[in-house]
Amino acid sequence: MSTQYTTQEILKSSIENINTLKNHLVKIDELRIDIKKSVEEAEKLPEEFNKIVVKIDNSTNKFIQQNQNLLKEQIVYFQEKLIDLTIRINQIDELDFTKKFELSKNDFFSDIEGASNKLEKTIQKIDNNFNESKKLFFSDIEKMKSELDATVKEIKSVDLEKHFIKHDKTLSEIFISINNISSSILSFSNQLNTFLTKLIDIENKLISLDNSLSSLDHKIESRINSLDQNIINLNAKIEELSKKNQTSHTINLALIIIILVTIAILKFI
Repeated sequence: MSTQYTTQEILKSSIENINTLKNHLVKIDELRIDIKKSVEEAEKLPEEFNKIVVKIDNSTNKFIQQNQNLLKEQIVYFQEKLIDLTIRINQIDELDFTKKFELSKNDFFSDIEGASNKLEKTIQKIDNNFNESKKLFFSDIEKMKSELDATVKEIKSVDLEKHFIKHDKTLSEIFISINNISSSILSFSNQLNTFLTKLIDIENKLISLDNSLSSLDHKIESRINSLDQNIINLNAKIEELSKKNQTSHTINLALIIIILVTIAILKFI
């Protein structure tokens, strides 16, 4: 049984279909506008991309240029340091350490010889003073002995019993002379003690000088050993500097190669 539609229903249905179609057309038009905008934006993308590429290229070139300048400065700096190090090594190589050591050694032994000569002169002077003092001392002893013998003979020649009363004054003079002799003997004893003290001091000084000479010999030997050790250390230092110089050349070459490879990679990117 077929369905019968009234005209009103058909019109209503047609209007609804028209409205629906109209809505679809509006949506299609909106979609067309969106597509057009997308196409326009898509057309603008290459231009923006080109701007970005230009900025990236400028930044890359600037970065590469700065790195190249920095690399050049570093290379110049390394070259200057390398030249300075080479000059210093050449100066060290030009030094005649054996000659300098011989000169220092000759100066050192010359100073020692001068000091030894001065010491010998001092000892000779002490010996001369000692001999002169010895002569003067024994000369004074002989003189005092002669005076004492003369006084004793004079005393023995006096007859005390016969001339006691008559020569009371002479007896007093004799006692005075005896007292003087006692004083002279006491003074002689004191001088003898002083002389012995001086002899002991001179002996101590001679012992001290002998010890000083022994100490000087030890110091000379120690100084020579120290100089030999300094020469050995200096030779070792020179070898170490030579090895460091070779290692520095290798490191600088490796750094330059790495930097150049990095710049090439950045350039191609």
